[in-house]
Amino acid sequence: MTGPVTCPGIGGTPTQQLGIALADDEIQSAIADGSADIVSLSYGLAEADALGFYYDASGNGFGPTEFAALAAQGVAIFVSSGDNGAQGCATSSAQPNPDALCVSYPATDPSVVSAGGVNTPLDSAGHLTGPITGWGQQTENPASPGGSGGGCSLTFEAPAYEAGLSPADPCAGKRSQPDASLDADLNTGVATVVDADPSLGGRLVAAVGGTSVAAPEMAAMWALVLQACKAAPSCGNGPGAYPYRLGNPNYYYYPIYRAGTSGAIPPGGKKFTPALPYSQVFYDVLYGANGLPSQSGSGFAPGFSAGPGLDLVTGLGAPYGRNLIHAVTGI
Repeated sequence: MTGPVTCPGIGGTPTQQLGIALADDEIQSAIADGSADIVSLSYGLAEADALGFYYDASGNGFGPTEFAALAAQGVAIFVSSGDNGAQGCATSSAQPNPDALCVSYPATDPSVVSAGGVNTPLDSAGHLTGPITGWGQQTENPASPGGSGGGCSLTFEAPAYEAGLSPADPCAGKRSQPDASLDADLNTGVATVVDADPSLGGRLVAAVGGTSVAAPEMAAMWALVLQACKAAPSCGNGPGAYPYRLGNPNYYYYPIYRAGTSGAIPPGGKKFTPALPYSQVFYDVLYGANGLPSQSGSGFAPGFSAGPGLDLVTGLGAPYGRNLIHAVTGI
């Protein structure tokens, strides 16, 4: 653990810091504090760049150890899957081919939920004006291309909650991402109020996108699940003063997908039987692809397509908040 960070050039005054460099300190603080029910992280780097730093070739290291420690406390962790589509190595210093299929860490960590992105076309009344699709090629903005990070890990084996996938395991025994998705396409982005300096336009309302939006969206939805869990005597398996905690949400998402079977039981947890079927808990995204414009040639780089059930663009799909609460807690 470290103390406050002092910034050169600002009189040594401790200030809030941003970026991957301090993520380890912040995660260690969350572990030591023990009071967070949910952690949302919006950062990542190509697995090739994380190798040798966060973990070794076997997937062992301080990164997976820290996330496993949070999960053992019952904490739910949501991580953005990335905005480079299937090309998570596009800016990697360790991967010379920017068009290579690649995913990012910590979204591929077995102890977290990888949050992907979709395009959610809504009118002013909040009604869908078309199908929800994967964020990527079909709404690609040439000036600022982006897409839902997705694909297969090269390092991590598929965790227990991914066992028994049907009709097939898309990653042949490796960890897949994303696990689920919410709105991340800037074309349908979340309206956000920005209190900017007057010289920058003052108060602004602007659309915000990226899977860095999808991760906190999904975390907020899970907070409602935990709130309901507090009121359900049969819900929860958390430690000590936090019995309503449920640990890694993937131990609930995937059993819901597997036709209501109990599936893998969370470490230290109890059997979970979904109160609703998959079709009522997740919007199954059928359209969209996440290969982005090629950086080494013309056209699009390789990518994946959304389709029925689990896919490598949107995962299990977009959860319906109210039905997710009922499916998990029974209330």
